[in-house]
Amino acid sequence: VFVATLTAVAVAGIVGIISFKYVRAVYHRHRLLKKMRKALEGGYCKLAGTKNIYRSVFSYCEGENIILEREGQKYYCKIVTPLRRREHVVFDEKGRVTFVRDLLAAEHFRSEDYYFDADDGAKKIIIVNPGALRIYVTDGLHNSDIQSGDRIMGYYVYRTDNFINAIDRRYL
Repeated sequence: VFVATLTAVAVAGIVGIISFKYVRAVYHRHRLLKKMRKALEGGYCKLAGTKNIYRSVFSYCEGENIILEREGQKYYCKIVTPLRRREHVVFDEKGRVTFVRDLLAAEHFRSEDYYFDADDGAKKIIIVNPGALRIYVTDGLHNSDIQSGDRIMGYYVYRTDNFINAIDRRYL
């Protein structure tokens, strides 16, 4: 009985540790949507659609996650999620985003595509949710630190709170 109980506790602990990062990511996505809907009540723009908001935490989903619309202008938004708290996010020229724990040692955790198609004239936005330790863009040799609102390869990159503030201040 003791061995069975100890095994069950150990398995439950391991499952809890592994699933905590996903639960945290889903919680932050929920908070993003809640804050965004509250900011959109001001009438600056409207939410035209959402797609794979929570599913994209667990597996890569092509295309945008959120579509906003204002006076005929469309904003296509993709959410990228660093699963660990102290990760660096590195965007490259080939349309991939890499999540790295230690930039100097290049301890690589995972990569996914951030590239997506949008209508002509639409703004393409990448939301880093939850916020990463640092956000970089690389050409393969050099990493450049970028801030929220910077444009890289046709995409505007925002941290979650800065994206909500841009909607609140009518600056998107």
